[in-house]
Amino acid sequence: IGGFLAELTALVRAEYPGIRQLNFGHFADGNIHVNLLDVPPEQREEVTDAVFRLVAAHAGSISAEHGIGRAKTPWIGLGRTPVDRSVMAAIRQCFDPAGILNPHVLRFD
Repeated sequence: IGGFLAELTALVRAEYPGIRQLNFGHFADGNIHVNLLDVPPEQREEVTDAVFRLVAAHAGSISAEHGIGRAKTPWIGLGRTPVDRSVMAAIRQCFDPAGILNPHVLRFD
């Protein structure tokens, strides 16, 4: 955790000096929430990509307890293998064969 936080802080300071970084969460169980404030709209995707790639490099999860959600869908491959995604799709198919529950949140096709 210490190494990740040090690298994250260095990254934000060097590459995105106008951004304020807040880390909080469940440090004891290794769950850290990274919250970046004052990110210019035109840099949101770039900053998100940089942070998520750093998380993946430290074997972290980009969305641990809440699921992937809409905003993080483009980065699902950083933390979930094709096999993982196939299993997720199979489970979803079991519980929602018609695809009517949250149909636009995460697609596996």
